[in-house]
Amino acid sequence: MLAVEAASGVEWYKYAHDVLGMSTFGESGKAEKLFEHFGFSPENIAKKAKELLG
Repeated sequence: MLAVEAASGVEWYKYAHDVLGMSTFGESGKAEKLFEHFGFSPENIAKKAKELLG
């Protein structure tokens, strides 16, 4: 299972095999640019999920 959290994803590791979350704090800008910067694009999420499936 892949957890996707647009904040710190630390708490999700007890539920998921991998977590796509933020590990830094203090960025500002337009949401769509920040989501892409942190890897929350649909393409990256799909890539991560496919990697987990093998």
